[in-house]
Amino acid sequence: MNCRDAEPYLLDPPAHLDAAVRAHLTTCAACRTAQATLIESQVLLRTHLPVPPPSVMRTAFYTTLVELQRTRKAVVGPGRWIVLWRSHSLRLAFAFLVVFALGAVSMQILQADQASGSEVQAVLSQLGAPSPATRLTGVYTVSEGEMTEAQVHEALLTVIRTDPSVNVRVAALEVLTAHAQDAAVRAAVVHVLGSDPAPLVQLAALRFIEAHPSAEVHRALDTLLQQPDLEPFVRAQVRTFLTTPI
Repeated sequence: MNCRDAEPYLLDPPAHLDAAVRAHLTTCAACRTAQATLIESQVLLRTHLPVPPPSVMRTAFYTTLVELQRTRKAVVGPGRWIVLWRSHSLRLAFAFLVVFALGAVSMQILQADQASGSEVQAVLSQLGAPSPATRLTGVYTVSEGEMTEAQVHEALLTVIRTDPSVNVRVAALEVLTAHAQDAAVRAAVVHVLGSDPAPLVQLAALRFIEAHPSAEVHRALDTLLQQPDLEPFVRAQVRTFLTTPI
């Protein structure tokens, strides 16, 4: 493999090219420098670019806005509504609408319970899809569905341990930062930090645990520093972290 062949895969080589890219990097200083630059650039982009709000928040905002506008229009001319309310037929119609609405809500709750199982299966299918883009979508939507917190943890921990794509594993670590209070999640991330050879994954794991220093984390980082092929940028980040008191 030459530099031209290796260049597109310096950050996230597919499984069938991983060994060849690694072999090329051991003999090519130029590609190692290019890889380190790409890694540092991605870290800076992930750290400083704003994260867009989830689609659920956008939908909730506009739904609330429409309801507020509708309420405001209904308040205009209170005298007119009082006169209408005195109508017996209007009161009966209102009562019918209330009963109908309660029945509709009950039906929606029942249907939601029945659909939750299929939604979980849909998310899990995305996480197991052949396409990295589909798996990436699954990672970013896993917390927005009907899955329990335990199911979310299990799904994302499986991703960071086994997914062949570096970008998908990094995304899973980023999503898991919202669950850093869970001891089992932290332990799994510490294990990945010492076992995953991808520099981007190592840096994502470092960002995850930087707010949770412990003796176990320091031991894992000491072990990581023993790796002779550890990227210089990662090594510098690890040494900085080790200066943090436990």
